[in-house]
Amino acid sequence: MDPKRKKILEKADIDLHRTYLFFQKAADHRLTMAETIRSATIKLERIEQALGPARGSRAADRLKLLKRQLARHVVIQKRAMDVFEAERAVDSYLNTWIPDLYCTRREWLLKPGGVEAVLNELGQIEHGVIR
Repeated sequence: MDPKRKKILEKADIDLHRTYLFFQKAADHRLTMAETIRSATIKLERIEQALGPARGSRAADRLKLLKRQLARHVVIQKRAMDVFEAERAVDSYLNTWIPDLYCTRREWLLKPGGVEAVLNELGQIEHGVIR
């Protein structure tokens, strides 16, 4: 592999790891979900441009994974806005601590099955099953 290309892939891999950590730490930094999505989108677009056509590389695989994670966050954001109709209410809901899970709903989104569980809960809230 061309040394220049190898260096680009290594940098992209590091940037992708930082973006992954950003997702995990976004709630701790008190960013709103919309700010998290906007910032992550910009970061991923820059990495994608730097990578170019790097199919099959570890960095390309991580990029796909993070893009799927970002898409899930967008789905949750839109669904929560449909239910709560205010960004402040959405962020309050997502940052609420869940004692049984020892995490917030935003942190729960990063765990297996978390997105589906939060979407289910939003549906129950919308239909008055839970408050």
